[in-house]
Amino acid sequence: MLFRSPDISQIPALCHIFDVSSDVLLGIDVEKNEERIKSYLEEAHKADWEGNFEKEVEILREALGKFPRSYQIMQKLANALVNVYSRKGMKEYEEVFSLCNRVLAECTDSTIRYEAIDTLGHAYGYAGKKDEMLKLAEEMPRTHFSYENFMRYRWRGDAGFEEFQ
Repeated sequence: MLFRSPDISQIPALCHIFDVSSDVLLGIDVEKNEERIKSYLEEAHKADWEGNFEKEVEILREALGKFPRSYQIMQKLANALVNVYSRKGMKEYEEVFSLCNRVLAECTDSTIRYEAIDTLGHAYGYAGKKDEMLKLAEEMPRTHFSYENFMRYRWRGDAGFEEFQ
């Protein structure tokens, strides 16, 4: 009996059939990768905390090179670039626009998406693109729909609800 590997074009269909990600199907160790990504993010955060913003960018660029589909790394790199560019008075933010727009086009994690919108808004502001910044602001949730507002009235149950009324 002859066994062959499936054609690469069949991977999405196989993922759907078995209800698994392509990483699982291809045997990529997702947990190990998540640990490595977390380690990079912690190292970058430490550099940021120490005020070494160029090093933060360097760490995040290396991480993105190793994990090119990590939207969390993309978002953190975009934010770090805004930090560096704004301190230098730069007006060219094309890399930031590209990273954030990719996150917004592909990522389904709402927290990362809102962080990307926030970063993109800062970049538009520094780049003098006020119209784009204002248009982007419309995509942000209103204060009423915040975590804090949600918990304020729901955490205390019925007593909190009656107090709110």
